[in-house]
Amino acid sequence: MKRFEAGSWTPVGGYVSDNEADYPSLEISENGAIYLAYRDRVQNFRPVVRRYNGTTWELLDGNEIVENVVCVDQNKVCSRNNRLYLMFQNDSYHLVIKEYLH
Repeated sequence: MKRFEAGSWTPVGGYVSDNEADYPSLEISENGAIYLAYRDRVQNFRPVVRRYNGTTWELLDGNEIVENVVCVDQNKVCSRNNRLYLMFQNDSYHLVIKEYLH
């Protein structure tokens, strides 16, 4: 993750995954919190959600694996009314929606 600052791109919070990640989805909530959801290959393609704490990307609620299912397609994270939602397609091709209070 990088941000454009003072005329150049600078890293934000270091690496979010120790290996390969895909299907990133970034959300900035109404209160300014920054969330990143992605599919992590190290976690057998399971969805992961992290929050930027100003220094690093921390696991949301300390739970790296959102659900013990494979995320086979893109995921999307969004925030409305101080609630965080994660949507993804599981390995049975069903839409899964998770809600977090933050």
